[in-house]
Amino acid sequence: MQQRFYHGSPKHFPIGFRLAPQADGYAQRDEASDLEKLFESRRPAGKTARTKSVFLVADPDLIDAAGGYTDAVYLVEPKSTPEQSDLCWYSEAYAEMESEPHSMARVLECIDQYWSGEPFPVSERRCTEYRVTAAIVLELAELNVDFEDLEQLPAAPADYSRWPDLLPDAQAIAEYISSKTPYEICEEQIEEQYFGSAARLQWIALSSISLEKQEHHEIDPKRQAKCEKRNVATMPPFLVEDGVMQDGHHRIRTLLAKGITHHWVYVTEDAPDSALAPACASRWDRLYDGYEPS
Repeated sequence: MQQRFYHGSPKHFPIGFRLAPQADGYAQRDEASDLEKLFESRRPAGKTARTKSVFLVADPDLIDAAGGYTDAVYLVEPKSTPEQSDLCWYSEAYAEMESEPHSMARVLECIDQYWSGEPFPVSERRCTEYRVTAAIVLELAELNVDFEDLEQLPAAPADYSRWPDLLPDAQAIAEYISSKTPYEICEEQIEEQYFGSAARLQWIALSSISLEKQEHHEIDPKRQAKCEKRNVATMPPFLVEDGVMQDGHHRIRTLLAKGITHHWVYVTEDAPDSALAPACASRWDRLYDGYEPS
């Protein structure tokens, strides 16, 4: 029998909604910031950062113990391979950090055990959580409050046919970015950056997008002013990779300033195998074929 996964939330998610890591999620809470930094510093290569994770459980009865909301419990489909950890190691690390005096060696031991996936030795206290980069809502499994008490998501505009549902490969991503910027950019460089990737259109919460790279994108006052005059309902989607804003910084600043909470976004994902052509077959290789520098 295929393993089932659940996610708890105070929000109402429609069937098919894509859950993404939240920039204001519990891994970003101020009271845990020092501990979260320690967890990140000890994260093994290849493991998904907690700040870039959607947290799931295999038993809905564990949602409360895992620190999740029990208002609405959703059956979900993970969109990446679930990474398993025992949250009790996190609780032990937190309790040790709060004690006076505390043993940093014990804190680091608990953190390493968390990342290893090792079950907590006391079986009655075990609380297994799973980290994924995204998940799709399959059904509302439990409703423990009145439906009207759930936070309702803004409805997506009905007409979004002007944007393709999928940018199937790196070339399509590069062409889309190029078509939305008034500046001259190098499409070849963008294709190299997103080789092996596709980008799927999603209606998502802007709070789930990290602007950690925003300092690398200088504000162009004229372009920002033009964005602020645009109809937000028809504003082009921007590009997000691993929850981090990649293209569309002027657009998202305008939306946030106007109090918009959700918008269409292209979220990168692995391209289908059929879309992965050998590097020698790229359009740039064909363009330069036979060219020899003097």
